[in-house]
Amino acid sequence: MESVFFNPGKALPFEANHVRLVLRVYFIAGFGVINFVAHKALRATARLQFISNKRIGVAHLTGWLSGSDIFTTAWTMKRSSGGRAAMTLMVFAFAINKAVDLSITGLVVPGVPLQTSCFFQAPGLITSTEGPYVDGRPPQSWQSFDASWNAQRTSIINGGKKGIYKKFDNNAFFSATDADILTTWDCTPTLPDQMFPGTFAPINVIRGLTANGFLYGNQISNSTSAPSEWFDSNASYDSLVVWTSSVPDSAGTSFSVKAAVEVTPRPNSSEAIVMRPMSCSLEDDAAVEGIAASISSISTLIDWAPHFQGIMYNSSGSGIIANAPEVLSFYLNAMFMVQGSNNSVSGTLPLTAPLSERVVGCVEASTQVPYFIIVMVPFLFFAIIAMVLWWIITEMRIGFHREVANTLPYSAMDWMLQAMREHDMETFHDGVVKYSPTDIGKWDFVAGQNHEPAHLKHSDDNDQSFEKPLLSTEIPKGS
Repeated sequence: MESVFFNPGKALPFEANHVRLVLRVYFIAGFGVINFVAHKALRATARLQFISNKRIGVAHLTGWLSGSDIFTTAWTMKRSSGGRAAMTLMVFAFAINKAVDLSITGLVVPGVPLQTSCFFQAPGLITSTEGPYVDGRPPQSWQSFDASWNAQRTSIINGGKKGIYKKFDNNAFFSATDADILTTWDCTPTLPDQMFPGTFAPINVIRGLTANGFLYGNQISNSTSAPSEWFDSNASYDSLVVWTSSVPDSAGTSFSVKAAVEVTPRPNSSEAIVMRPMSCSLEDDAAVEGIAASISSISTLIDWAPHFQGIMYNSSGSGIIANAPEVLSFYLNAMFMVQGSNNSVSGTLPLTAPLSERVVGCVEASTQVPYFIIVMVPFLFFAIIAMVLWWIITEMRIGFHREVANTLPYSAMDWMLQAMREHDMETFHDGVVKYSPTDIGKWDFVAGQNHEPAHLKHSDDNDQSFEKPLLSTEIPKGS
């Protein structure tokens, strides 16, 4: 389903679900890398400031925050998280992350199918310009006609073209291009509509149209009345159609068609008869000269006349369909494909056929990706590169002062180690033990007793008080 609102972007030849999945994985991973590298870069920057000034505000040591932590931390401290510049970057990254996520969810949608080529899947209908052909009168009641008619409808629905196709199969995504078409019939209305008295017999209408040049001299007609009533001026009829060929059956050449269709139903004979003339011709006679020459045009038009009447109206007693000339051209194209295929839908291509002849036009699913997402894909990549360079350059500037810089706590683990060191400073005044992250598990945080504040205690200390639950329900006296 296509988006119902204006969504400028680029169409990609992939399913929307697959595109959304790939984009989500890319941006989740990308912003994950941003968070990691930015944290390292901010830490290096804070260390550089620390060794330069010998002190730094604790509010600058929050690390890289994401999500609501950016705002709740700043609100709690009444200071910018990590400093103004750092908080600006964090807010910007947070906003971009959410905008990307919402855009992928709501704006990455199925787009207009893209024109491409698909391999011809035999069996199918193959139109030959060299024969063999049906003997003179292509049938209209076999599968080859239904296939030819439906192939044109499918092509139009998929944004392709009508025509006398070189070949087609049962692909529901068939969409003919110029490369798939030999030529096509073009039918146009010959205005104005012609009016006749309601008392005219069908033969008189035909004679009037012929005399005015709207029909050729070879009259073939069909109406809701029986042919025996064509000469009866008292006959009641409507939905009169008539079509004629420019050449006789024996001509053995290409031909054109002139037709006329009754426009509106007539409740009674007092209503005027309104006929709409149409003229049909092939765009390129030479492209299908052999097919046209093999058709006995007048006899075939007589055979196909009943169905011609049926496709001109949506129902008995209704007016002419809106796109009658287009439908008539579909009908004549189908006639030529039935003849050119020798009334067969079992055609196959020779194994030696070149690749260009083994494909037909078709459409494939596409996904409309907004330009914002297209821009953000490389932007995120270069943002990561910039963050990495910031981190590396800052670490290089720290240089030989790394031992001093490493004493600056920045992450949660750093602050744990710092608390352990400060505990030693208060307990052992003659020196501080150097701790590593693996030593953190050897310490406990112990609830205070008897108005003593909570504090750190080494797990090896011979004091059983720390075994009490950390969140005790006992309320200290005097609190």
